[in-house]
Amino acid sequence: MTRFRAMPVRRARHSGAAWFVRVCLVSFAFGVAAVCGAILPGGPAKAATVHDRQLPGTSVTIKAASVVAVLRAGHPFDQAAVRITGSLDLRALQVVSSSFRCRWCVIDGALLAPDVTFREVVDLSGTKVKGPVDFRGAMFDRALAWRDGKVRGAALFGSAVFRDSVAFDNTTFASTEDLSGADFRAAASFALANFAETVSFAGATFSGTAVFTGSPPGRHKAPAASRCETVGFGAFAAAAVFTNATFAGLADFRDRCFAGRAEFSDVLAGGAMVFDGAEFAGPADFERGVFGADVSFGGALFRGNADFANVSAQHDLVFDDAQLLGDTDLSGATINGTLSFRFVTKGKVLYVDCLSTGSLVLDLGKISWLPPTAVGDEIDILQRVEVTARNRGQTAVANNARFMWLDLSRRTHHDAVANIADLVFYRWIAGYLVKPLSPLRALLFVVALTTLVRMTATVVRWSRAPIPEPPDSSVSAAPALDGLGCAYGLGSASRPDPAGHKAPPAGSGQPGTWPKAPSAAWKAATAVWKIAAAFAGTLPGALQDSLAVVVPRLPKSNTTGPKGPSRPSAPGHDGATPEHQPTQQQATPSRTGGSYLCEFMRLVEWITVKALLGLFLLCVANANATLHQFIEAILNR
Repeated sequence: MTRFRAMPVRRARHSGAAWFVRVCLVSFAFGVAAVCGAILPGGPAKAATVHDRQLPGTSVTIKAASVVAVLRAGHPFDQAAVRITGSLDLRALQVVSSSFRCRWCVIDGALLAPDVTFREVVDLSGTKVKGPVDFRGAMFDRALAWRDGKVRGAALFGSAVFRDSVAFDNTTFASTEDLSGADFRAAASFALANFAETVSFAGATFSGTAVFTGSPPGRHKAPAASRCETVGFGAFAAAAVFTNATFAGLADFRDRCFAGRAEFSDVLAGGAMVFDGAEFAGPADFERGVFGADVSFGGALFRGNADFANVSAQHDLVFDDAQLLGDTDLSGATINGTLSFRFVTKGKVLYVDCLSTGSLVLDLGKISWLPPTAVGDEIDILQRVEVTARNRGQTAVANNARFMWLDLSRRTHHDAVANIADLVFYRWIAGYLVKPLSPLRALLFVVALTTLVRMTATVVRWSRAPIPEPPDSSVSAAPALDGLGCAYGLGSASRPDPAGHKAPPAGSGQPGTWPKAPSAAWKAATAVWKIAAAFAGTLPGALQDSLAVVVPRLPKSNTTGPKGPSRPSAPGHDGATPEHQPTQQQATPSRTGGSYLCEFMRLVEWITVKALLGLFLLCVANANATLHQFIEAILNR
């Protein structure tokens, strides 16, 4: 009984040892499974957390040879946040038939896969490569995604073929990148990608949409002057070469920064190219480019020279709101659509030798942008602006452009007499038939001048007219001409004394109290006052006569009814006795040289006023779009 009770004790000790052994074996098995799961295909992948994306996890380390072995076996490689030690060399595989996904990984060495064909998706999003990357001549049958990655060494993709979409969004290339001759047969996106050194897309072909957008200026803290020099905001920090590149679809470079030389010479673009908001800190070369659709540089900033010589654009070339601070060369350019410089900030010089445009939009205040010696180019540009504005119904802009190029044409006259005549009559008076205010100002000047002449003539005639003595010395003498006393401010021949002294009554025999003799200053002031009063008195009548030439007076209405037979008036009824009434010979004065001169001056006045009225109406018609079209329709019939 005692042995029987002791047996459970021994069995308990034996089973405790077995339990310990089993625990060790299970732990070892789990450890082996965890390690094997990191390299075996289909093994459990470690999920990348937010912390892993910011600081890629390196808790699991895999040798590069193990990755090559998995891909050689035809198994997909799908890991995240692992560190691959050594250089990952896939050159020996030639064809990778399975997918290769390594998100937020770190490759300590190089990534080499020249002339390798990838049949499935390649996803290296967030992956950092510390060495160079070589995909020259590689072919990607499926999509390539390398967003938010970083390559410290040189990135070589020359002559690579991408049959599906490519995404390098927000990826940083710390060294040079060569994609010359690359063939992008689907959409390619390099949005916010950063290139610290020279990048070359020379001879590359973009069959789909090409996106190279950058960050707008307001979305980062870098100053505008150094925005393109700061890698991290979608910038080409060095030279960007797109020579002989082909863009079949949309090429979007909005808000992209070009800190170095931007080389787009001989580019062929079948789709639209958009550079709105882009900044070119260095020279921009688009020479001999061929654009099959619209090209827009709206709001772009060119700090250096912009070369568009000999470009060919089938549609519009737009620089609205752009800042062209350096020289801009459009020599030999052919734009079948509209070349627009609306609200542009002009820089040094705009060269337009042999420029051919369908339409031209340019602020007239920017005409000084052209070289000062190129008067012929200025005239040509203004004529194109006039035609474009006329076709768009912008009559005011068209008239201003016409006025400017006609004025420039006048300056090219070598004959001084013709130049002066053109200046006085065609520009100042006629306003080149597009400025209604010019003939109106001339008309007002003529009215003022003729009014002054009439006033002067009237005052001179009154001053020379004799004042007859009254028959009775006790009766005040009346003026010889009607209104003479009022014109001079004199009611009668007996002029009032300013000091209030009065002459003694006639026949009273009392001595009068007269003032002292006036001083010279008083006499001068009195003379000036009399002359001013005389002119003021003649102003209404003279102005009325001058305006009557411009606008004829209405005939007076006959309110007295039909006239009956006139009766001979009694003597003295008309203020004169029969012997004092003027005869027909006395009433009709003989013609003299002065009268003929007056008639000639009236004729000249009438012709001048009517001519100015005609010019004014013609200018008004040109200033109105509807009337201008009406006149053109009549003249072209």
